[in-house]
Amino acid sequence: MNTLEYAALTYTEFASVVGYNLGIIVLGAIIGGIFKPVNYKMQRGAYYLNMMLAVFIGTALQAIWFFSLDALVNGYLILLAIFDFAVWLIVGFILVVLNKARSLDAFGTTGYAPLGFIPIANLWLLFKPSKEDYPSPKGLTHGIPAALLGIILFVGIRITSVWNNEIIEKYYTSNNNPSQAEIIRREFNFQVQLNRVG
Repeated sequence: MNTLEYAALTYTEFASVVGYNLGIIVLGAIIGGIFKPVNYKMQRGAYYLNMMLAVFIGTALQAIWFFSLDALVNGYLILLAIFDFAVWLIVGFILVVLNKARSLDAFGTTGYAPLGFIPIANLWLLFKPSKEDYPSPKGLTHGIPAALLGIILFVGIRITSVWNNEIIEKYYTSNNNPSQAEIIRREFNFQVQLNRVG
């Protein structure tokens, strides 16, 4: 087993933990917070819709793990690991940009953007009215229609997450010839134990 295969399997084990992506999202947010200036504003409805859309896309792309068994056998698991890491890094980057735009609209400064990543406190960022009184743009992507679409996407996130997990689990349990993958996984476990002893 080479270094890339070992790194890929280590990441795959890490990705099996619930909430593993939160740290990657935060890392993406830190990068965006430092390097991406934002000088435009975003009102509440549009902010919620775009936030839910970013998370929905990230969740939907988790279907890539459907190919993990084939990737494990054929030696390209590292590509799935890199793809997954990049997805959540980009999601974090997008979220902090959205938070900055909402903060600028609500408080007149981007300094309150971190509130978007703090439970309960993020509701303040979400619901606080615009600091300046100006007409809200019309259309499905603004105001109440945008908020309703955001709620639909929120439900879609939950459904997609459950569906991904179920379909992948069914694929694994119905696979009739996992022997080579099991051999590789045993080798990985052996290498892990070896490293711990060393």
